[in-house]
Amino acid sequence: MNSFPQDCSGHVRECVNCLESLIVPGAGNPSGKKIPLPITTPHMILRRLDAGDWKDLQEFWSVDDEEMVRWLENDRKVKLTTVNQIFSLGIQLRNGGKIIGCVGLSFSDFEFLQATITVDNHQNDQYKDFVREAVEAALGFCFKDLKLHRVVAQDGGINPKNCQLFETVGMRREGEFVKSYRVDGKWLNTIHFAMLDEEHGKAGI
Repeated sequence: MNSFPQDCSGHVRECVNCLESLIVPGAGNPSGKKIPLPITTPHMILRRLDAGDWKDLQEFWSVDDEEMVRWLENDRKVKLTTVNQIFSLGIQLRNGGKIIGCVGLSFSDFEFLQATITVDNHQNDQYKDFVREAVEAALGFCFKDLKLHRVVAQDGGINPKNCQLFETVGMRREGEFVKSYRVDGKWLNTIHFAMLDEEHGKAGI
């Protein structure tokens, strides 16, 4: 039987017995809740990736077959509570089953109250609204199911569409590091975004 501090109730932790991620129960409830995955929306399913997804992933990740297979094998070992590693969820169209992107979540602290969200997706504009719907669902998962305090994101000049995406879903532009990294000899800015739990509630997502 696990024993967690009372203020952990409702938050994600790792079970010391089975080593699986769970949501800590409230007082008087001996059993933790399973993480509510996959996440479903009217048009999307956010789910863990499997070996058969490699072909769809290669449409927006430029890696060779061998590297992709190796990455997928390693990704299956990452748990939601694995600190400083990205827990990936494939963005799957409910109509047709195609994977058009990935949402990643990673915790940077052992209290599991703050997370970073990343988005890699097919850049075809026909998928833009679907990706936004998936990111909104991921934020809902973070704040409503995992009871997080804060979610952050960052992106740079190399992918301005992601900056627009984070703003569209209600994340606040929190800071900008001017010419902070270089790609192909060109200096680009890094832009930081954030959302607090109370801001998510006001956004009505």
